[in-house]
Amino acid sequence: MRFNPARFSDDERIATRQTLAIPEKAPVILFVGRITADKGVHELLEAFREIKAKQSRAHLVFVGRFDSDSGIKGEICQDEIDSIRDTHIVGHTECPEAYMAIADILCLPSYREGFGTVVIEAAAMGVPTVGSDIYGLADAVVNGETGILVPPRDSAALARAMSTLLADEKQRVKMGCAARQRTKMLFDAKLINGKLIEEYGNLLRSAGKP
Repeated sequence: MRFNPARFSDDERIATRQTLAIPEKAPVILFVGRITADKGVHELLEAFREIKAKQSRAHLVFVGRFDSDSGIKGEICQDEIDSIRDTHIVGHTECPEAYMAIADILCLPSYREGFGTVVIEAAAMGVPTVGSDIYGLADAVVNGETGILVPPRDSAALARAMSTLLADEKQRVKMGCAARQRTKMLFDAKLINGKLIEEYGNLLRSAGKP
């Protein structure tokens, strides 16, 4: 299974942190996706500024491309991210799970989502999500059990939710375990494929085909 925390040894996790100059014990907040305004990145940066103002040791890692062609006013630029200490830009990667393996929290404060696939992938890695309470993410996150949902475009609520999980390792781990268990029960690839085959069979039978 690709998204499986057991794939990554302690040495591999340490090596990933070292490539980003993140101390071994420092908490990691992870963002995976297009680095663009409608993914809530402005709010995430504002929330992270608030977290760092309280002398937090947390680091913020961005995995994804800058969406420079979106035409959205107020788009994100690299300088805006670089202006905040302990932020890291990985860019696009074919192996986001390597960064999920070192993450304590996935943060996805999007304004809109079709379905939070990256949330399910992070959940499979045992990582809880702090995200927007919007259609799509509300299906991927069980609020208070596998993560925390906050109102969209609310950087203060985002900062509070992330700070809560960063300060409570026991709760964070509990949510991560619940997220992984839910993903195994509902989103396992073999289970989904079996249900698709079953549904195709039902459709063929209803059409009178053998």
